[in-house]
This record gives sequence, C-alpha cells and structure tokens, in this order.
Amino acid sequence: MRVYLLRHDSKPRVRFACATTVRSDIPRHNIIDRRNNMLEIGYFTGGMPTVSDGETSFALPSLSLLLLPPDARYDVIIPGGDAGYTTVNSIGVEIDSLSYSIMETDSAEEIWTCMEDTPDAIFLPQILCAEEGEFQMLTALFRDGINHFAAGGISHEYQLLSVWYEIFGIMSGMFRTQIRSQLQSHQPLDIGSAHFYTQKVKQYICSNYKNHLTLPDIAQQLGISTSYLCSLFKQRTGYSVIGYLNLIRVQHIRERIVQGDSRPFPAICMEAGIHDIRYAQRLFKKHFGVSMQRCRQQDNGISLYHRNPWKEDALDHDIFNEGAEKELLE
Repeated sequence: MRVYLLRHDSKPRVRFACATTVRSDIPRHNIIDRRNNMLEIGYFTGGMPTVSDGETSFALPSLSLLLLPPDARYDVIIPGGDAGYTTVNSIGVEIDSLSYSIMETDSAEEIWTCMEDTPDAIFLPQILCAEEGEFQMLTALFRDGINHFAAGGISHEYQLLSVWYEIFGIMSGMFRTQIRSQLQSHQPLDIGSAHFYTQKVKQYICSNYKNHLTLPDIAQQLGISTSYLCSLFKQRTGYSVIGYLNLIRVQHIRERIVQGDSRPFPAICMEAGIHDIRYAQRLFKKHFGVSMQRCRQQDNGISLYHRNPWKEDALDHDIFNEGAEKELLE
C-alpha cells in the first residue's frame, strides 16, 4: 500500500473541478504535466479503469477514490466492451507550502504508529476504498464542489473551499478508521455505538433501496425507535434517512442513464424504487442540476456539471501552463 503523508500551512486554492464522461476509444491521460504544489483527488464511475504512472499499473477498484500527488502524470485506460465508458470526477487544489512523503507498507500497525507519532500530517492512501454509503456521500460532495466551481463568484469560491476541506477531512477520517479497525478486528463491535447503527442503516439502504422502504421498516431492522433512528443518522451524517435513501436512488438512475439505458424514464425510476416520475424528476434536478432528458442528451465528451465544458481537442495539453507559455512568446 502506498500512503502519502501530506503537510501544508497555507490556504489551498481550488484550480479545477470537473466531471467528464469518456469512452474507451478515446485515449485519456492526466493533462497537468508541470503542476508544482498541486494535489488532485478524483473518482471514476462506469467502467473502472487501469491506471499507469509509467512504471507500474494497477486496476482501480469500484467505490474508490484516487489521490494524485504533485508532478505526477497518469495514463488512464478505459475498459472496452459493453462498459466502455467512465465518468471522471476530479477536484484539484494548489497549495504553495505543500510537501509530502511516502510510506510503502501493508502493515496497519506501522501506519497507525506513524499516525500517532506525526500529528502534523494528513495520512491518505493512493487508493481509498469506501463502503457504498460512504462513497455515495463523498460523490455528493464532489458534485456540490463541481457546481460551485462552475458557478464562479466569491461566494461559490468560499463554499467550494469548504467542500474541499470536508472531502479531505472525511477521507482522512475514513482511512484512520480503516486502519484502526484492522488493528482491532479481533475485538467484538460495540453494538450500542452510534457509529455501528449509522453503518448498519447505510448498508441496509444500499442493499434495499429498490424496494419500498419506510422509516419504521428501517428502524425495525435495527431494533431501535424511529425517532432515535432519525436523530442519530442526521447527527452522524448530516442527511435525513429519507434524504440519504433518495440520494442512493437518484445515483442509480443517473448511472443507468449514463450507461445508455434506453428504457423510458418511469421504468428506470421504478427500478430504483421511485414510482412517482414527477418526484423523481425533481430529485434528479436537485442533485445533478440537469433534467434526466438533458442528462441522456449529453455528448460523451461533455460534463454534466460544466457551464462551459472543455472541448475534447483541448484536453491534450497542460492548460495551467498555457498562459505562461503565451507570456514567454510575447
């Protein structure tokens, strides 16, 4: 496992936030060649790619996020066949004081000891795998960030920076929890803990969202009261239980549309557990900023979240050094 120890003492500046769907027949690589002090975090949906840094290659698992450190270039190979597409979602920040070191180890004990001995560093793995519920929450934050970046303006700039800190903090907390869990795997879970109940709610929703679910149904599965379920889940996640259920459902609808599902929208929505098409349309527009019809009409090279998307023929050079190169020529 490759783990990055990240340090900085200056405010990040978000330089880009984008979501672009690409096909397997379009070569794709990381386009920022000379990106000093730049840190990028992204995830893929659809066909999961193979990533190469020129020396080693690794298959990116589903429900995972990829961290790209400064001055790194990666080639992304999209799988062919029926799943020959992927949507790349990415946020990158520039931090003047950014520094990092690398740990190469599979020892949870070694990582945990280093975490405890190095309180001034953020620990993140190159690949962070998440449970489905955690992944859905993070992808919702990515969409918020991308929308703020596209909107522009000082207010959205501050909100985008807030989203970045939240994503960064959640990922750091998830990784610490994963390492601690590996160390304590021999110990029984405290079934009275808020964390345990929250995770069980997420798992139950992600496994049963296609069915008719009510708050009493979910509470009964956990053996707790409906009122305790609602207050606990909201406090731990920031979502209401129904809000989280709707998030999982519209994410499924979007995945089906992006994958080219040509069935009528009511059929896709019913499969996701929403039988009222008007309600589904409102939820979809709320979460993704576009209608289902507009989502289906999007060209594969265009982002759902860009106000003015990059053109395909502009994605083969270093956009952040273009201005500097022009100044030299002048």
